[in-house]
Amino acid sequence: MRLNATYEIRDGYLYVKVAGEYDPTTARAVTLEWIEKARSHALNRILCDITLMTGFDVQQTSTTTQFDISEFVAERFPRDFRLAILGADQQFTKDLFLENVLRNRGIIAKVTFRLDEALEWLGVTSANKADVGDVK
Repeated sequence: MRLNATYEIRDGYLYVKVAGEYDPTTARAVTLEWIEKARSHALNRILCDITLMTGFDVQQTSTTTQFDISEFVAERFPRDFRLAILGADQQFTKDLFLENVLRNRGIIAKVTFRLDEALEWLGVTSANKADVGDVK
């Protein structure tokens, strides 16, 4: 399946669900799309769930590829935004290289494998995480 993203405005943040096979060109386009969605809805907190993205496992993805996508995001991501990335264990190295690259470039970012941790880090409690609606 081709890489795609769906969007939902939730209580105070944009929820991005990315699914499909990773490829750098589409990943860049999807990234620009969700940054613009957040801006257009005046949201500065984003939860990007990539647990259904395939082809981005540590064994399949070089460090250079992870560095390149991190650099791309860092160059375009607003400095006053918060980005939580929800991933699967097999998608990231234990040292969370992608998170380190983003943070070293001034992005307020967190990579985690637990939804509750991502929501807490974004400042969203479980009581106010209900869906508000799809973003068009």
